[in-house]
Amino acid sequence: MTSSELRQALSDRAPESLTDRELLAGLLSFVQCGDTEATAGRLIGTFGSLAEVFRQGAWRLRAEGLGESAATFCRMILPAWGRARLSEFPRDFVFDSTEKLGRYFTAVFCGEAIEKVYLLLLREDRSYLSLKLVSTGSVNSANLNTRAIVEAALFAGARYAALAHNHPGGNPTPSACDIATTASLRSAFESAGIGLVEHIVTAGERYAPILLSCDGILREMPTDFPMVFGDAEDPGSR
Repeated sequence: MTSSELRQALSDRAPESLTDRELLAGLLSFVQCGDTEATAGRLIGTFGSLAEVFRQGAWRLRAEGLGESAATFCRMILPAWGRARLSEFPRDFVFDSTEKLGRYFTAVFCGEAIEKVYLLLLREDRSYLSLKLVSTGSVNSANLNTRAIVEAALFAGARYAALAHNHPGGNPTPSACDIATTASLRSAFESAGIGLVEHIVTAGERYAPILLSCDGILREMPTDFPMVFGDAEDPGSR
């Protein structure tokens, strides 16, 4: 199809009726000239899926032949969708289950290509207080300043806290380092009178709650935080 035909297809047809290649080609036709259908096929072939194309950094897409505008456009699709999903969580939202924490953090990390660590601070009723980026890079005690994290929670007047980081590689299974760091942080928070309700690991739309999945290492959480893994059955099965 020509660029004009691809754009018309996006207007006239439901997205689910289009192949991944047609959908990507149609989107690219708005920001890049040339044979966007061939470009879309090459990108999906290189990265394996439409989702993986959108997860790439702009520099990687430029290396595959996209122009500056098209590369930036593709790079921003998932973060923009994540921002839209965050509108489901108003400022007074109460995080009283693992499922809500999982949905929230998968939205926060939507489209994120590098590993980051966020700290969600909660009030006494577990409603939203603030969200802080505390580290960029791998989760380990060397990269996380435990004292600064706990002091930030105390300064904000938080009663509870939830930690989260992403695994951009696509597997939310917690590593041994993730588990050890969680134990250390939980102890530090408890010493300050703040409850660490969960440490969520995300990977795309999947997530794993460390405190609930590692009950052989860490104490059980209260029963109002049920174990949920998104669309994954069990972190140990992957």
